[in-house]
Amino acid sequence: MTADDTYKGVVGLVIGLTLVAMIFAGIGYTGAGFNPARSIAPALLQGGSALQHLWIYIIGPFIGAILAVFAHLALFKKATK
Repeated sequence: MTADDTYKGVVGLVIGLTLVAMIFAGIGYTGAGFNPARSIAPALLQGGSALQHLWIYIIGPFIGAILAVFAHLALFKKATK
């Protein structure tokens, strides 16, 4: 959607509302730590069990990026002739 000039007036709004929805959906499970520094630094300082769960904040963005690539290819792949 952000690559199409047709929607350039609402792209910021859509991205912002998506972030708000992610925060509301994730705050009960993860504390909505979407900033890696906000998640990694306290875990390193606290140690213990916080370090055991740190992997999700490191691996999660990579998994999300890979899924986004496949979703983009599936949804927006142009027909080749």
